[in-house]
Parts: sequence; structure tokens; C-alpha cells
Amino acid sequence: MLPKADLKPLVVNRHLQILVQHPHFGKLTSSSVNRALINTLYTLFHLHPFNTCQSSHVQPLVALYRGSASVADRKLLAIFRLFENQRRTSVASLLARWNPSPEGFHSTNAFEALKDVDSLVVLRTTLHFPQWRVFENDESWDEWPEASEIYDPAFLLLLFAHVLVEDIPKTAPGWVELFRTNVVGLAFRALSAKDGTLREFAAAQIAVLWRCLEHAEMLEKPHVFHILSLLRDALHPAHGHTPERLPSYTTLLLAHALRGVFYPSNFVYPVTARFLLQRPALDIGDVPMLYGMLYSSAEDHGKKDHAWIIRMLADGMQSSLDWRVFKRRHTWDLLASVFQSEEKERALRRGVLEVLANLTCVPEAAMSLLLKSNLLTWIEMQLLIPQEDEGLAWLKILENILVISHHEKMETSTGGQWRACLARCILLLLNACKSLRSFPIAHLITRIVLRIALLSGTLPPQMPKLLTRCVSVIKEQERNWTLLPVTSAGSMIASGPLFPAPHGAFKLHEIPQLSESASGEAQGESIEQLWRVAMLVDLDRKLAAWDELTSLLLLWRASKGEHSVVGEWARREAVKNMCIRGIEGVRKT
Repeated sequence: MLPKADLKPLVVNRHLQILVQHPHFGKLTSSSVNRALINTLYTLFHLHPFNTCQSSHVQPLVALYRGSASVADRKLLAIFRLFENQRRTSVASLLARWNPSPEGFHSTNAFEALKDVDSLVVLRTTLHFPQWRVFENDESWDEWPEASEIYDPAFLLLLFAHVLVEDIPKTAPGWVELFRTNVVGLAFRALSAKDGTLREFAAAQIAVLWRCLEHAEMLEKPHVFHILSLLRDALHPAHGHTPERLPSYTTLLLAHALRGVFYPSNFVYPVTARFLLQRPALDIGDVPMLYGMLYSSAEDHGKKDHAWIIRMLADGMQSSLDWRVFKRRHTWDLLASVFQSEEKERALRRGVLEVLANLTCVPEAAMSLLLKSNLLTWIEMQLLIPQEDEGLAWLKILENILVISHHEKMETSTGGQWRACLARCILLLLNACKSLRSFPIAHLITRIVLRIALLSGTLPPQMPKLLTRCVSVIKEQERNWTLLPVTSAGSMIASGPLFPAPHGAFKLHEIPQLSESASGEAQGESIEQLWRVAMLVDLDRKLAAWDELTSLLLLWRASKGEHSVVGEWARREAVKNMCIRGIEGVRKT
């Protein structure tokens, strides 16, 4: 409503002052309230930027900023940039006092601020690098599953640049502290970013780091320069253009190798060091250390080697470029054989599923596996005897296929059989995995069933059976229901859908925790989705599920009110049908 209110600059400034000068500003504990506050601030600042961008308004925002990649923090960073553009003044000195912890003391310089970041979260950001992040003019406010649990790479690289310019370490321990923040590894990883401006900025900071290190005294200096030299040789000259995008596997390897130099107790350090020292140059078109780690027979750390390389394969699968590197050694065939042969190695199998989840998020990779490697047939074979703790991951992978694949090509190539195969897979999972027959996972199942039903072509012959099975799942949960709580319109998980698709490896096996009201919303939406499926089933086939769904839907409408559009339509039609039957009964008498 604020953009349409036509507020005068004086009124906007007054509202900003009321907000930023409130005694509880910066002390909010509720994430939903915090998001609402930042959304309001973002709107107010952009109403009259010339008037609102004042240092007295911007300075208090540092207390709210956490440096994460969440929408709220990205909007705060956008406000800081708006201030710089309007006032032609850098906020670097302001952000140098930033502290990632809300209870922490303000830093005195940029280097202290950088040292205060959580190095493990920086590492997580490196491994789960947000390819959707744009360095400049980012107006996309989509919330991503991993966003609140990683740092914003754009912000960290800006802070890193400030350190290299004004607060460069003067001693060897200072340099070690800098490298142990993992920010240099993040800069390496940014060279695989989709955004060219982000790659260019990261390359510039690595070049500045090289120049600064030439005069540094540090025991690890030769090892660092060796890694930097390999990176330099892997980058092709780009005169007047942004640096060429490197495959994720190359930058991940170098990031792991650099971290090992400063954490030599890590088991992967001797492996990466030996691999890099044996090669005068990196082959960026190949998956590094694939065979040596995947088929390692070392008694002391063989399982660690297997788990590490599989995790790296998952972390590095983020684009078509990565897929072309991945398929060079028929890597998926190797992983599929490992998955089938290691029935008791749960961690290893879960790792392979994470690789498959990321593969099915890349359209080129997904279509290649579906059409050339018969991926759906292979999945159906695995689901003949599925393991209980793998059910959720399989569901997410199946939905990835529905969301990412090219439907027309799949229909032409399989003659519609891919839809039937998907329906059979869902049935196998429902019958074998008890954990899938409860909320919120049941909500994901009903959404997948609806996606299958809405595909072009005739419904798969398994659809009536699948619909009946899903309704029985809903009925099983009905005994645990209290009256479904009434919530506001569109309140179903205000921050986004329960299971945002496509699903990557991040939190692939985790079930979201829901409040009672959100769980009620999930149950209601599941009923609506199944009722829509029932509407698509051949009306000549009278299903008992139809009557059960109609009753459940009307009950949900009574609880939700007119906010349930599907429920309201069903209520009107049910009343109309009762009236027609009543009139016909009167006429007969």
C-alpha cells in the first residue's frame, strides 16, 4: 500500500525516524516481524531516495544486517547501495563496524569484521554457492531454501576488497587468520558464478591478493602461490570481457586445497596437495580425483574418501558446464553402480541421491539422463524395495523431473509411458514407506500427483488407484485432526511453499517443522489438490474417493471460509445439486 499512498518526502522521513529511533529497533527476535520491518524500510527508502538517503537513517540499519543471502538482508544491502548512489559516499566505513552476531560488539575495522564471520558458514556458502545471486541491480526477491543459512557472497567479497585496500594484515598470524575465514576460497568459487560481474569482481580481488602476498612473510606462502598459479593458468585471458566461467569442480578443488593448507589436520589436505603437485596444470574439463577417491581402498579413511568425492560431485553440479565435465567420465553410471552395491552404506546412498537431486535441477543433465540413460526405469527398479529414510529424497527427485524436463520431448520419446512410470513410482513409495503417509510429506505427494494429472495427454491408467491410495492416506491422518484452524488468506507458509521446487541437495533429507496452523493449511491444500485430480479422472468410473474427497473438501471450506477458492466452488455446486435434486423429488411426488 505504501507505494500507492503518495506520501510526501517530509512524511516519509518522519516515518523512517520513528522506526529507526525506536528503542526496540535491532532487538527483534521474530523473523516474520523482522522481515515485515525490513520490507517497510525498503519501500520507504525508495519512495523519495534523495530525501530518505541520510546517514542518520542508514546507520541504524547496520544493527539489523546479518550478511546472509536472505531476502531481508539483500534488501538492506540494496538500501546501502542506494545510499551510495544518491550521496556519492561509500558506506565501507559504516560496514567496517558490522558484526554478524546481533549480540556482538561493533568491529573497529574491516579486518576485524571479516575475522568475526563464521568460517564454517563461509565454507557452506562456498559449497552451496548461490548461482542465482547477481552482483548489481538485483531486483529478484525470491526466497531460496539455503539463503538464510549462507552468507551473501556479494557482501563478503565487498568486505574482502575493503580489507585488501585499507586493512591488509601486517603479520604472518594475521594472514593465517584471513585465510582461515575461508573468504579466499569463496572468491575462487565465485569464478564459477553465473553472473559475469560477480566473476569479474572476484577475479580482481584475487589479483589484488596476489600482489599483496608478494611482500608478506608467511610459512604457507609457497603453497598458496602454487594454488594461485594453477588458478591463473586455468583462466583464459578475457581482454575487455568478463572472465570465462570456470567449472565448479575446478574452483571447488582449489577452495578445498587452499583450506587444507591452513587446516593441515583435515584428512583431505594430503590428498589434494598430492594431486595438485603431480600436475603442471589443471584439466578443467575433468572431474578431479574421481577414480582415486571413489575406489579408494585405504583401510583408515576409505569411507571418508568415498563420502568426500560424492559430496563434491553434488556440490559441483550447478550448471550445464558442470554437467559436460561430469559426463565426460560417465560419472553417473559409476555412481549408479555404487548406489546399487552399497545397500547397507546409508550415508553413501544418501550422498548419491544428493548428486541425483542436483543433476535433475539442471535441464540438460536431466534430459540426457532421462532419454539416454533410462533414468526413470532405473529409479523404478530401486523403488521396488525402497529404504524408509530415502523416501523423501526420491519424492523430491521425481518432482524435479516433472518440473525440469521438457514435457513434449518426453511425451514424443516415450509415447506417454514416462507419466505412467512416474505414477508407479509414487505408488511404490506410498506402499513401502510409512513415513511418507503423514504431513507435511503427504502435501508434497499430493502436489506431485496433481502435476502428473495436469500433464498433457490421457491420464495414466494407474491414476485412479493412485488417487484412491492418496485419499486413504488423508483418511488415516483424519483421526489425528482437531478442527482445522482458520488462518488468513494466503497464509500457507508466508515465506514460501513448503517444498520449493526444484529441490537441490541442500536439506534434501530434512522435513520442515510446521506450526499447528501451518499443518492444518497443508492438510487443506492436499485435499484441494486431490479433489482437482478427481475432477480429471474419467467421470464414467465412479470412485468412492470422490465422495470422501467432497466431504473433506466441504469440511475444509467450513474451516477456511471463502479464502478456499476450490472449497467455495465445491460448496456452491453441492448446494446447487441438492436444490436440483430436491425440486426433482417434489415433482415426482
